[in-house]
Amino acid sequence: MEKTATKTEKRGGSVLSGKSLAFIGGGAMAGAMIGGLLSSHAVEAKAITASDPHGDRMKDLESRFGVATTSDNLAAARDADIVVLSVKPQMLRFVFRDLCGKLRKDALVLSIIAGARIESMTQGLKQASVVRSIPAALRNSCRCSWKRKPSAR
Repeated sequence: MEKTATKTEKRGGSVLSGKSLAFIGGGAMAGAMIGGLLSSHAVEAKAITASDPHGDRMKDLESRFGVATTSDNLAAARDADIVVLSVKPQMLRFVFRDLCGKLRKDALVLSIIAGARIESMTQGLKQASVVRSIPAALRNSCRCSWKRKPSAR
């Protein structure tokens, strides 16, 4: 049987190829996004680390996807190219506490946190590159917004 090339293969690889990703929060949305990234071959499991305070969630992500997990947000995000914030809004202050000023300066932060404003995230993390996305139907579309911080160039 002849293999048909995927859109990613035709373009010469994924834009995420060689990038490391950290998911801060390992709940349902993070699991869906990780599953989508892996099933589309956008990244390999070894490129993803997820942090979550719940051991059962970490074990689930490890067994389903083969990704690295930790209960330490900073350990997951410190060296990541892309940091996905996928926690409940009420947990954001703890993420700020753990990560404020500690991410790579060139890291992109992608937030899928409902109601979290870009301004509060750039200030709370002391990070210039923050994108906010509201996933609708994960396989079909999502809405994104961003704001360039004046000092980010």
